Amino acid sequence: MARPQRSVSIALVVVVALAGLLAAGRWLQPRLDGRTEAAAPTRPAPTAPATGPATTSPILAIGRPAGSSAVTRVLATSSQVDAMAVTRRAVWLAVGGLVLRVDPATGRALVVPEVDRGAPVVDLTAGAGAVWAVTSSAGLLRIDPGTARLTAPNPGPVSAIAAGADGVWAVCCQGRGPRGRVARLDPASGRVIDTVGLPTRPLAVGAGPGAVWVRGAEGWLWRVDPAYGRRAGALRLPTVPGGAELAGTVVVAGAVLWVTDPGPGVVRRVDPRSGTEDRWEADGRHLAVTPGGTVWVTSDTRLLGLGGPQVRGPRRDLRELNADRITAMAAAEDGGLWLGTANGLFHVDQSVLRQR
Repeated sequence: MARPQRSVSIALVVVVALAGLLAAGRWLQPRLDGRTEAAAPTRPAPTAPATGPATTSPILAIGRPAGSSAVTRVLATSSQVDAMAVTRRAVWLAVGGLVLRVDPATGRALVVPEVDRGAPVVDLTAGAGAVWAVTSSAGLLRIDPGTARLTAPNPGPVSAIAAGADGVWAVCCQGRGPRGRVARLDPASGRVIDTVGLPTRPLAVGAGPGAVWVRGAEGWLWRVDPAYGRRAGALRLPTVPGGAELAGTVVVAGAVLWVTDPGPGVVRRVDPRSGTEDRWEADGRHLAVTPGGTVWVTSDTRLLGLGGPQVRGPRRDLRELNADRITAMAAAEDGGLWLGTANGLFHVDQSVLRQR
C-alpha cells in the first residue's frame, strides 16, 4: 500500500514542477525578446508609405459637379492657390508650399511626393516634357508629368522660368555686381548647360518660337537667339511713374510680347518690330493666352480679354469664386480658363468668356 502512495506523490511533484516551469517560461519570454508586459498584443494598423517630411495635405474636398456649369469649383483647398500650370491630362497647383496634381475630369488630386513645405513652391510652368517648380530656397524642381514625381536635382537658385519648343530658360545664377545672366537648362535633367550675360539684372523670362525675351530692370527687354545662345536685340519700355519695379510676367504670343507690371498695375502689349506698345490698367499679376489666341488678364475678381487697344470680355465680378481676388490663372484646353483663389481651383467655361 505504501508503494502506490509514493508513486502518486512523485507524479504530483512532477506535475507541479512542470506547471512551474511553464509559468516561468511565459514570464521570461517577453524579457528575452526585449519586450515588456505593456507591449500591445495586436499588430499595429498599417500606415501610408512615407513621402518625405510629414505634412498636412491642403486638399479639403473634390467639387467637380456632375452637370455643366459656367463657373465651377473643382477642388477646395485649405490655403490659396499660389501658381498653376497645365499639361495634357492634369492641372498642377502650388498650394501651401506643396504641389498638387489635379485630374480635370474628376477633380481628384494628389500631393506630389518629396516636395518639402519648408522650401515652398512659389511658381509653376509646364513645357519641354516636364513640370517645373520654382521654390523660394531649394532651387528648381523638375516633375515628371506622368508619374508626378521629382526626377532631377535642382540647378541652384531660380527666380523665374520659361519652357518652350526651343528649350528651358531660367533667371538664375546671378553673379556679383549689377550685371546678370539668363541660363539655358537641359530639359531632361534641369542642369545649366549655357548662360547668356545681360547688362543689368533680369526679372522675368518668356519663350516663344525662335525667340526668348528677358525682362530686365529699368524697363529693358532683351531678345535672346536660342539657336546661338546670345543676345540678338533690345528694347526699352517707358517706366510708369510711382510704380514699384517687380518681376511680372513675359508671354511671347506670335510676333508680339505681353508684359505684366504688377507694381503700377499695368499690362502692356509690345510690338518688337515697331517698338510700340499698348497699355491697360489691371492688377498686373496674371496673364493667360487661350487656344483661340485671346489674351486674358485678371483684375481682382474680374477677367479682362485683351485683343487690341479696346478691352473686351466680362468686366463683372465672378461672384461664384467667393473670393476677393484671383491668385492664379491658366488657359484650359477646352477654351475656358482655370482660376485659383484662396478657396481652391475653379473652371470658367468659354461661354462666360464670350460675354460682353
